[in-house]
Amino acid sequence: MLSEDLSADPAAVTCDGTYSASQGATRLTVGRLLEFERDRPRPCSAKDEDIRQLLGTTPSHYYVLLGRAIDTDDAAALDPIFTRRLREQRDRRLAARAARATVRPRPAASL
Repeated sequence: MLSEDLSADPAAVTCDGTYSASQGATRLTVGRLLEFERDRPRPCSAKDEDIRQLLGTTPSHYYVLLGRAIDTDDAAALDPIFTRRLREQRDRRLAARAARATVRPRPAASL
């Protein structure tokens, strides 16, 4: 379903991908999230403010929903190239984070 509602209270987003719509919040669908991200690709304070005002959620909740949205079949059906690019960006960030986590500083040489 291309209009899957991803609106949710941040506490209600679960690891199994279920969502419970929050009352009074902007309806966040896969299409709406992709459109918003396409229009504002770079993270900045203005984007954070737009997330709060236009989408009615926090930036951290938005990125959780966006991450889940790009893994759906709906996202691939709506915009396969953009969805693939977002997935690749996420995978590169995760790989870089994992590489940083495995680098251990050398112990100081004893005199």
